[in-house]
This record gives sequence, structure tokens and C-alpha cells, in this order.
Amino acid sequence: MKSVDRIKATFEGEKTDRVGIVEYYWGETIKKWKRQGMDSDEPDYYFDHDIIYFFFDPRFGFKERLISEDNDYKVIYTIDGETLKIPKDDKNIISMSDVLGFPVDYTIKTREDWEKYKNLYKAEEWRLHSNPPLSGSWFGIRNMNHLKQKYEKALKNEKFKCLVFREPYECIREVMGTDNILFKMAEDPEWIKEMLRYNLGITFKMMEMLNNLGMKMDGYWVWGDIAYNKGLFFSPQMYREILMPFHKELFDALGKYMIYHTDGNVKQALPLLFEAGIKGLNPIEIKAGNDFYKIVDEYGDKIVLTGGIDARILSTNDKNIIDKEIKLKVNYAKKKKYISHSDHSIPYHVDFDTYKFIIEKIKEYGTC
Repeated sequence: MKSVDRIKATFEGEKTDRVGIVEYYWGETIKKWKRQGMDSDEPDYYFDHDIIYFFFDPRFGFKERLISEDNDYKVIYTIDGETLKIPKDDKNIISMSDVLGFPVDYTIKTREDWEKYKNLYKAEEWRLHSNPPLSGSWFGIRNMNHLKQKYEKALKNEKFKCLVFREPYECIREVMGTDNILFKMAEDPEWIKEMLRYNLGITFKMMEMLNNLGMKMDGYWVWGDIAYNKGLFFSPQMYREILMPFHKELFDALGKYMIYHTDGNVKQALPLLFEAGIKGLNPIEIKAGNDFYKIVDEYGDKIVLTGGIDARILSTNDKNIIDKEIKLKVNYAKKKKYISHSDHSIPYHVDFDTYKFIIEKIKEYGTC
């Protein structure tokens, strides 16, 4: 069964030959695996994943610059207008993760700041091959020709081509900071709605741009962290009044092959997201307190569930307990709408040999 058919059949609730496979990795994980013998720059193809990610850069458009530097830290001004402190120690957990640094300040704090700078924030081609000099590219696309080559390879190999992007809340949160957007959702909800609407317009224009370039996606992966380990960052009522209308509009436009990503405990969020129209959920983070089996029981016939394999267990590199984790989770979910994925992303601690074993076991237990 071809990857694109396998993933579409999963969404449709039809029988497949095995569960689909997709994953996201920390940048340092890939560097480590190459040192350990992976002779490829394309792990998704190396491990025969079914979904190939495509991106557009959702960041604001400020000009990056170095603010200061000493023996321990570098402080930069990012494309999102964020002042970011980056540790230089290679063994610092931030340095090994998929997070560049930790925020110190933000440019946009008030409505006046937004009005002053929003003209920088627009749909443009650079977002398809963004390579900011200090914060870097998220997706390693050098130019438009490289992007087209990636698309043609996915098309030729019959992979499921998936556009990944931040939804409006996540974009604005990254521009303002979590604390500030949450305060403003309470103090000035109309301004937040205005920014969400503005961002949604950019998203639709970028999707149209890709279609006009002849790069039609099979589906969408919407990245929006609206929860933490205790539940939603805001009340269910606030979600309904501020964010849900934009989610409904976006999810309706994306169609039936879409997955919504939020870390955190989704007990509060999942019923609301389902009402808003999600067709899939990722990553079912176990360390945030989610009950994988209960979620599979309640939602596994309704939406595609993607994730739930505990990255903490994978990080032990203990093949006995990893085998048990995969066997239990995949066997339980494979008769439902399920695509295998870790419950977050693959961290630096997972060895190359371990990940090969993980894929082997997913294919073994995931055979339908």
C-alpha cells in the first residue's frame, strides 16, 4: 500500500495494511544519528515514513540582529521581534532540544506596537524558503528550486504531502509571549481577535500561493499549543468566545485530512477541538497526564489519533521496555484511526540504533 493511500484510508476509517508512521525530531537528534552511522540527510525517507512535511515560515518579519554576546550566552533579536537568550554550552538542555533559547522580551506588547509594525507581517514568497541568519531555518529549504525538488520527490514516492503551520493563536502567542497574550485575551479580547483574523488571512494567502505554484498538499498539520499539563491555558468559555470561531473557519477550509497539534493535557481541550472540527489530534502527551487508552476508546473512531508513544521510555534506549510500550499502544490503537508518533518528538537521548528498532517494532505490531 502506498503511503498517500495508507494515510487517506486511515482518515476515512478504511482498512490498511499497517498503521501509518510519521515523526518529528529535535535538530541535535539528527546530528547525533549521523555521527552514529545514519548516512542520510532525510530521516523521513531513511525510515520510510508515510508523511512528508512541508512548511511555510509563520514568523513575523523583523530584521534579525545580534544584541550582545559573552562566554556563556548570545542574545539575539529574532524574526518574531523576540529578544532571545541562547546558551553556548552544547550540553545545556536547550542546546540539545528543538528550542533555540529562552525569551527575555518582546517588541509587540500593546495595540500601538501592533499598529506600528503589522505592515511587516504579510504573505510573501520568502516564507517558503526562510533562512533567518540568527534564528535559522525550520525546514532546511535553500530556495524555491529546492522546495520544488522536495515536492517532486514526495510526489514520485507517493508520500502523503502535509503542510505544517502555526494556527493563529500560536502565531500571536509567539509574537507577544504567553503571559501577555493571556492577559490581553481577558483585558482586550477584541484586539486579540483582530490579530487572529489578520494572521488567518496570511495563512490562507500562503496556501493559495503554494497551490498557484503547483504544489498541492494532501493534508495539513496545524500546530497550536493551547494546553499545558493542567489543561487549557485559558477557560473553555474564553476558547469558545475568542478562538473557536477562527478554528472552525480554518478547519473547515482545510478539509477532511488535517491534524491538530497541541502539547499538554487535552481533557478540557479535546471536546472543544472536536466541536470546532478537527479531523486528527497529535501528540497525546503521556507525561502531561493524558490517558492514551481512554482517548482511543472515546475518539479513535471519530478522528485520527497520532502519537501517544512515551518519549521518556524511548529515551531509555532499553529495547525491552520500548518493545512493551510500542506493542501495547500500537496493538490497542491499530484497529482505530491511528498513525504512530511519539508523544512529543524524538529527543537527543534516543540513539540511532534504538530508533531503527522502534520503526521495526511499529511495523511489526502495526500490521493490520
